[in-house]
Amino acid sequence: MVSTEFLARVEQLPLVWSTEPGSFAHLGFTSRYPALVRDCVELNGVRFSVEQRQRLQ
Repeated sequence: MVSTEFLARVEQLPLVWSTEPGSFAHLGFTSRYPALVRDCVELNGVRFSVEQRQRLQ
């Protein structure tokens, strides 16, 4: 669970768009994030149902 203090702090930060090619946000959402999800499913697969694993891959 995330604290309300943390959420309030995050909401104060400037919004970073992920549609700008070459930006860290764009690279994160197009390459790093999918790899992170794959690793999470691979390492914690027993915690997910078959349907959940298929949706995440």
